[in-house]
Amino acid sequence: MSLPEKFAAGVLIEKLPDSWSDYKSNLKHKQKKFTIEEIVTHILIEDSNRKESAKARMTALKANLVQSSNNNRKRYENKSQGCKPKNPNLKRKKGSCFVCGKSGHHASQCKYRAGNDKGKT
Repeated sequence: MSLPEKFAAGVLIEKLPDSWSDYKSNLKHKQKKFTIEEIVTHILIEDSNRKESAKARMTALKANLVQSSNNNRKRYENKSQGCKPKNPNLKRKKGSCFVCGKSGHHASQCKYRAGNDKGKT
């Protein structure tokens, strides 16, 4: 038993998913009656258009998404440990202060330096 081609085309249109309801009603109300090959061609074209528009929407959503990088976290990760030299084997220069002559600090840290009021008595 074979079905008439126009009836089979109508059944094929009716079996489209609910998300295609606008497209189904558009095909049903057209004056021209489609053959099965024409319906399949229309459905394939509509499917590819829907996939392209979905891909474009995803691209637009990704363009508006702000992603944070992990570089900021790494930058502030060890701040609580204080300032440590990058090379712990590096030895400090030993010498005395050029202002007061005492060892243990440099001239920029000297409490007797001119203009430094906090160390004067």
